[in-house]
Amino acid sequence: RMLVDFSLYTACSQITRQSGTRDTTNESSESLWSPVAQALCTWTHYSDPFHAELFLIWFFSTLCRSHPDGLPTQRFWLEKTITLTLARDASFYDVGEAMSLFMKVGIQFAFSRFIDSIVTTCKPSEKILQESSGLTISCMELAKTGNAKLSLDNNVDTVSTALSFLASVPLELALCNENLNLLDRVVGLDILSSQVIKRALVGGECSDPRLLNIVRSTKIIIANILPKTLLLSSDFGAPCLANMTSQLSKTCSDFRFDDGALSAPGNAISEYFSLCVDYHEKSANMLVIFFAQMGTVVHGAADNDFVSNAFLIRSVIRRMNILDRHNSLSKKTTSANASSYQLCMNFVQETQKHLRSRMCHHIAKAGSGQDNDKVASVALLLASEIYSFFGNHQVTTPETNLLTSEQMEESRESVQKVLELVTGVQGSQHSSRFIEASNYFLSSMATAPGHVSPSIILENILEALVQSFAIGQESPLLDAAICSIIRNSDLEQTKIITTYVLRETDGGKKHDT
Repeated sequence: RMLVDFSLYTACSQITRQSGTRDTTNESSESLWSPVAQALCTWTHYSDPFHAELFLIWFFSTLCRSHPDGLPTQRFWLEKTITLTLARDASFYDVGEAMSLFMKVGIQFAFSRFIDSIVTTCKPSEKILQESSGLTISCMELAKTGNAKLSLDNNVDTVSTALSFLASVPLELALCNENLNLLDRVVGLDILSSQVIKRALVGGECSDPRLLNIVRSTKIIIANILPKTLLLSSDFGAPCLANMTSQLSKTCSDFRFDDGALSAPGNAISEYFSLCVDYHEKSANMLVIFFAQMGTVVHGAADNDFVSNAFLIRSVIRRMNILDRHNSLSKKTTSANASSYQLCMNFVQETQKHLRSRMCHHIAKAGSGQDNDKVASVALLLASEIYSFFGNHQVTTPETNLLTSEQMEESRESVQKVLELVTGVQGSQHSSRFIEASNYFLSSMATAPGHVSPSIILENILEALVQSFAIGQESPLLDAAICSIIRNSDLEQTKIITTYVLRETDGGKKHDT
């Protein structure tokens, strides 16, 4: 252990000596970090957490540095090569002593560099960098001032590189008791960076594409950390959890011009929803509050900002469908609390009620321009998830149907309306995005019957398959749907399929069919 302490001390002293001067003439090109990195698997067995933390600080500093900045050029490139090699080596992530601190050090590194990159009338105090669970609140207060902006001499490149790397690394060895603090730090960074970057992009102060990468990467990290965040002893009311939905919704609204900045919050919100479902019995309020917050998102989609809010809503209902098909939504209701399934059903019903006409309105505009096709695609994907949930409910739990006869009839009418709109624009000029959304809708309705006659869905899927072949665009969704139908078809459906194929063949469309 003394040897480990001495080795890291001498390696750090090389950095300390270098930081005091810009003259590299007499500096040795030999790196003292090279042997430390090469012997990582050996010395970590005798190290303290402090030693691993020092090594990781050097690792992130070197990995994210793009210029020597005072280091001898030869040594810089040697150390850069070492860190890149470690980052791409799977065995590096098996070193438990280092991995237990990996995310903590990486997030702290990115956070501190971003704090150094902003200027504000109320400069962040040292407490904003501390390891308390109030970091989310501190960053919210700083963001609310509205005067924080990027400095001219900023570390955007370093922060973007660090977060991109952290968004892609395996997290299996992250310590559970550190994860809530980690999440608090990431959410705090996300709140502050989103506010500052929005101001930089909208105000024209900076157009660096790496700014959007920071916005996307923080959401990906949140999505990765969330499944490993809570223990039964965790604080379910922590600010980083309580403000999750509102922050993701705000990000979608602020950066709706970027598809990546829309999809990343969608992944994060679906993971948060899964977390609420998993701990529903421990903390029933968590799921209730989540759906109350999502209700605000639904009203936002109905009133003004449809696309960004619909992205979040669709992500949540899509995860519902996945959990439902795996029987992971509890249907057990107690006298004190409704079941997670009941709460989900209530939310989907409210969503359908408020957005039904808005979805049909946007879908009807498909084929009249790229912008309209984009909105129509989002609306159609959302409709697919809503009616898939209803359809699966009618098939799997007919004895405990939570839908009234009026609601079931309204649902059937809505699906038929959407189906008419989709089939009505199939001959129009529209984007591949809308074609994919249409195929998703047809496939969803095929796996959740009850809204439309199976024969009608089958005929539409066959027609869509013919059209996809005609334009040379394969559709794995339709292929999977037709295979599923054939496997489970009765005599009537088999006749429909064979009759359709023979009719198309006789009509001279053998190649297409």
